[in-house]
Amino acid sequence: METDPDIKLQKVSRDLIKDFETSLGFYLNNKKFVRHSKTEFLIKLLEPFQEWPQLLDPHLSRLVTPIISAYLDYLTTRIDLYTQTVRQTSTDTIPLPRGICKLLYTFCKIRGYKVISNYLSNEPKYVEPILSAYHTWSQLHVPNSEDQPSVQVMGWEEKYIILLWISHLMLTPFDLVLISDDHFKGHLAKPSILPAKLPSGAGYVTQIAMASLGSPSKERDAAKILLVRMVLRPDMHSFGLLKVVLDWALTSVSEEASNEAARSIYGHVGVLSFLAGVVSSSDSNVIEPHLPPILKTLQSIVKEGTSQNREIHSSALSRKLVVKTMRAIALQNLHLQSEKSLQMSQFGEDWLEEIIDYLLTSLADKDTPVRFAASKALSIIAANLNPVLAANIVEAVVESLEEDVLWEDVATGLTITNQELRNSKPKSVRRNLTAVNSLRWHGLVLTLSQLLFRRSPPVDQLPNILNALILALGFEQRSAVGTSVGTSVRDAACFGIWSLARRYTTNELLEVDTSLIRAASHQQQSLSILQILANEIIVAACLDPAGNIRRGSSAALQELIGRHPDTIEEGISVVQIVDYHAVALRSRAMIEVCLGASRLSSLYWQVLLDGLLGWSGIGSPDAQSRRDAATAIGELSRKSIEECASSVQQVLGQTASREVEKRHGVTLSLAAILRMIRALDEAGSLGDTLPTVAVSPSWFDNFVVSEKEFMTALSRPQLIAEASCALISAYGSLRHCSPAIAGPVSRNFRVHMGKIVRLLHLSQRRTEEVVIDAVAAAAKEVIHACDVNFRSDLIQSWLSDINNRKARQKPYATIAALGAAYEMLTSDDLMPACIITRLLSLLGPEIEIETRIWTVRSLKTCMISDRVKTQKERGHIYDEAEGFTLVSDKIFPGICQCMDDYTTDQRGDIGSLLRIEAICSANELLQHLYDQQLQPAVRIGLLHRLLRLAAEKLDKVRNHAWQCLVENQNIFFPGHLSMQGFPSTSSHEYFTFLLNLNTTDPSVLEPILTGMITSASAGTESLLSASRSALAFYIGNVSPSQLCNLLSILIELVTSNRNHDRLLLPALETLAYLGEINAFEHVDTTQSSSSTWSSLLDVLEKSHPRSKSSTNIRKTLACVSCYSSLAHVQNPQTRRTAFSRLTTFLLHPFPKVRRFTSPPPSSFF
Repeated sequence: METDPDIKLQKVSRDLIKDFETSLGFYLNNKKFVRHSKTEFLIKLLEPFQEWPQLLDPHLSRLVTPIISAYLDYLTTRIDLYTQTVRQTSTDTIPLPRGICKLLYTFCKIRGYKVISNYLSNEPKYVEPILSAYHTWSQLHVPNSEDQPSVQVMGWEEKYIILLWISHLMLTPFDLVLISDDHFKGHLAKPSILPAKLPSGAGYVTQIAMASLGSPSKERDAAKILLVRMVLRPDMHSFGLLKVVLDWALTSVSEEASNEAARSIYGHVGVLSFLAGVVSSSDSNVIEPHLPPILKTLQSIVKEGTSQNREIHSSALSRKLVVKTMRAIALQNLHLQSEKSLQMSQFGEDWLEEIIDYLLTSLADKDTPVRFAASKALSIIAANLNPVLAANIVEAVVESLEEDVLWEDVATGLTITNQELRNSKPKSVRRNLTAVNSLRWHGLVLTLSQLLFRRSPPVDQLPNILNALILALGFEQRSAVGTSVGTSVRDAACFGIWSLARRYTTNELLEVDTSLIRAASHQQQSLSILQILANEIIVAACLDPAGNIRRGSSAALQELIGRHPDTIEEGISVVQIVDYHAVALRSRAMIEVCLGASRLSSLYWQVLLDGLLGWSGIGSPDAQSRRDAATAIGELSRKSIEECASSVQQVLGQTASREVEKRHGVTLSLAAILRMIRALDEAGSLGDTLPTVAVSPSWFDNFVVSEKEFMTALSRPQLIAEASCALISAYGSLRHCSPAIAGPVSRNFRVHMGKIVRLLHLSQRRTEEVVIDAVAAAAKEVIHACDVNFRSDLIQSWLSDINNRKARQKPYATIAALGAAYEMLTSDDLMPACIITRLLSLLGPEIEIETRIWTVRSLKTCMISDRVKTQKERGHIYDEAEGFTLVSDKIFPGICQCMDDYTTDQRGDIGSLLRIEAICSANELLQHLYDQQLQPAVRIGLLHRLLRLAAEKLDKVRNHAWQCLVENQNIFFPGHLSMQGFPSTSSHEYFTFLLNLNTTDPSVLEPILTGMITSASAGTESLLSASRSALAFYIGNVSPSQLCNLLSILIELVTSNRNHDRLLLPALETLAYLGEINAFEHVDTTQSSSSTWSSLLDVLEKSHPRSKSSTNIRKTLACVSCYSSLAHVQNPQTRRTAFSRLTTFLLHPFPKVRRFTSPPPSSFF
């Protein structure tokens, strides 16, 4: 896709690298210091590559090498400048080495330190300069404030890069004793725990690495790398450095630690990371004598025997490092056992069991990184064990997954345990995972996936593993606040199935006994395991609420079908439909992808139907997802109405009243099935068998709603109202089917009429738009099913409800119901006139905006419905004998009145919502209602308002108004005028076209200017520029008399809106702008210029006196600007008057006005 961020980055990567390379050359030319802002600019050019680091690989050598060369040049030739530079730099300048280190760290962050380290120089001659620079620069401090200690000058990026560079130099093959000892003897800290005979250079490197392990920054990571490489050097073994540093590390994480850095949590993390690095990187024979004390220390931390151990174990990062260290210890011991063929007696006999037990416990850790580390450690250990012991680990994980798993008998709804399941063996069960720990399940499933990825489990254990994976793929729990906590479990299950498809052969998987997989449904147990997995993955890819899981399931399905061809039904076709990109959007996955897969096979149809009836479909916590699931079920019912309806009714009967969300989804599904029955009947595809759900007299019995549920917020009454009305409208629409269906439906509808009307009345209290639409649809069917007397009484009650509505109860739904009911009335009824009269009374300016919006929508519905009726049934709106009297005199003027609403409150211009609704209603009416010519007064009034709105500053209003003009140009501009081809309604060409409409109809200039002045004074920057440039272009191409007419219109706008700043300020500022572009000079050539200037001076005098002492600076400055322009006209009297009034502003109380007014132009004198 063109909008994919990866593709965008790939397109601009060449330009980013080119800009970086160009700027880097100038950057490195600085000898002392560089600007901090320039450094940040270079970093911002690199940061986009964080999403796709490989794009940098072809250019790394060309980009990194000059940076390193500049750094080495500074160290060898200008190292003393650092101290001077620090004292001379300002807040926006930093020393050159610091800027270089910031850039190098950015490269390390993007591409990884291991890649960037390859470009660092490994020449031994740079060891002394780098260490000397580190020692000197780290000693520099600057004062912070009088009551605060001094701050170290050297930044953490500098320390990180220098320590990383030193660690790279420690790979040098010669002994460190060859480095000059005299140079570093003075740098060693006293007293020191290091061996006395240790070379001073090595000692200094060790000391700075140990000191930096307690740093809270990334410096700690580089220090760990340096210290590990230092103690593992072969030439350091003779000095016993490894033992000394390990003793120090083990002591620092014990209760006896005295080092302040070691006592901090950062110190603990640094020491533990060092221990993990040493154990995993060292040779088994070297680390062998040190493994027992390390393991003992870790076990004491795990047991939390002391306060310090509890503090260490409270950190997630510390626990993760403990897991990694235990993994490394286990692997080292297993390697030693395989080499020496003996038991490690110094650990005891149960050391491996203790490590595995701790790792299994860590799988339930509250922090995800710890669970990740534990699962990976268990899988790696199992891969290094003999098959019997590895199978024991797998068995332990699988048994842990069976704990607290309950089952529900679908027939009875009772909960049964695993033991009862084995004994009773009911025909159909479903899993119940409400009692399990979601965090532990994530760790356990992730461990199984890691084990499968390394092919540790034997084939005979696959049934239990697959049973757990299928369970995990549908895992879902809700937190106390209703959010999902099962996403990570399902994600791990996708990884497990993907690994299974890669690591095991087709024959091995086909031999799996599917009767042992209890998580699969009863119908699927006769299928192969590959088909069962494909079914479950398809359901997850179509219905899972998490996008990454839908895409992960799609990838797993592709792997499953690609690795095991000809084993899955319609494999190639299903992969093409359940595409990685197609399932990204959930609504598309639930409807389009789901339906496409269901058409391939009845097997997929069944599992998708079951999935839609589950927690990820109609039981989803998201309301829109439940609506999409109901739509999908309705489409699936095209294949089998009876089966779908039976399944939905069964779920509805088993749904408790407290399960509001699920009941909402089930009811919407039933309504979708009923709508599909009507669609099939109209298409003649229903067949001879009548659907039971349509003709059954008990269709409404399972849906019982009490009035209390509509009064309690916890019962989500908006969902109950929407579902109830959707079911009523769907069932009522069946009365329009063939007589075989319409007869029973009509009888059933009348039987339940009392309950239906009560639900409709309760639903009319809601104000949600989706509920209001459902109420309108239901009201239409109810009115059509009633007899004349009941219909009149019902409509009269709705009219009375609007009149007697309490202030806190909004009549939106009732208004929509009246509009829908009007369609079902005939000219014989007395109600149509009452409905229209009452709706028109709700368009007054004293009525709130939302009520007027719904009133406009209802009037539109009334007019459209009245137009499509036959001549006999037409009501009071459209009467050929009277023409469009009511429309012209009442309804269209009411809509035009709404187009003039500019109500504002704390939310802003809320009147724009009503203007947009009025525009949309007028557009739809003009296109679909009146194919005859409108009365001239109505057409002109509507045109002028649409032109004004098409030029105003709000984008949405402007777009809707222009769309209405374009779609109805044959009504407003009959002829061959082209109104197409503008890039946007915010362009110069667009506003120029609007102004040029003046040549077609001179009367449209005033409404266009009325709207355009708001765009030219208070719009966005681009809109301001486009509208003003169009105005200047128009003025430059019209005659002086036309310009004089334009000024007269603006003067009249100022005069008529003297007390309304909404138009007064834009008109004044537009006049000021015309003066700035010397438009007034063209007016001087006309005979009416004197009267124009006189009128302008008069309106300015009446506008600015109140502003002299007010805070309306904007109005005052506009008047000053107009006077300044008038002071340049040719009329002497106008110039004198303008200059005289300008001088009064020199004494204005606000300095901004005085500065804007002075100095007076020399031409004034």
